Amino acid sequence: MTWTNRFDLDPHSPVAGMDLFEWRIDDTERYRYLKNGRLSIDSSLGNVSQIVGGLFAEDNWSPAEALTLNIGARIDLSRVESDDLYNWIIPPVTGQTPALVRKRPDNP
Repeated sequence: MTWTNRFDLDPHSPVAGMDLFEWRIDDTERYRYLKNGRLSIDSSLGNVSQIVGGLFAEDNWSPAEALTLNIGARIDLSRVESDDLYNWIIPPVTGQTPALVRKRPDNP
């Protein structure tokens, strides 16, 4: 969602606004076939959601027909929530248990 408000105050052209958006990535799996013949499956992102919002303002000022000056400011706030950032489902090295291991739902 974005909101922008423009004003025409000759010789100034101020603009003010805000934007807000959210995105999600549900758990995804990556399959890697290694040169040694093993298959590794990982979930590098886990469940991630992010909300970002910002406020902004700017002004275009034309003191002369051949000259326009621009000044602006923006402030953003970002909030991110995530599961463990890296999970092995099937580790790439035999006999080694990684720090983060997750069971597949179809194979407990």
